[in-house]
Amino acid sequence: MLRAMEAGPPDLDKLIALVVGACPQAEWEDRPIAEILRMRLSDRLDAQTGVRPIILTDLWYLSHAEWRTRPTIAIGGPGANALTAYLASRLPSTLTLDDRATVQFDPQWTEPVVACWGVDQACTRWAVQGFVDRYLDGFMSAVDSGVG
Repeated sequence: MLRAMEAGPPDLDKLIALVVGACPQAEWEDRPIAEILRMRLSDRLDAQTGVRPIILTDLWYLSHAEWRTRPTIAIGGPGANALTAYLASRLPSTLTLDDRATVQFDPQWTEPVVACWGVDQACTRWAVQGFVDRYLDGFMSAVDSGVG
């Protein structure tokens, strides 16, 4: 049974962008990881604030400038996710696994923007889990101080 949808589109100011590539490989490998992360974030967010995560493709995100003002987590490697390709040379690597998986973000959280990626699905999953285990609290604090 389908739940009734809310009236109208969600308020952009209350969304966290989870960005995956638009290619078939990213849809197959990275979107399931993004969905797990979306559920984890949803569990942590305060229902009263109305903040919630949404999964978008890199093409949509990069084609709509208003999304680039939102807290963002890019999921998937630079070959499959254009946002990760853009961020890879702009964000420091904060956590790595043998040049096979990387978590990138500014540790000062001047902008809550993160890239989690690996050379394959298992390594990308490791990067996302590493982010959740070690850095999600800092990300959420940055989101809380900058959202709504």
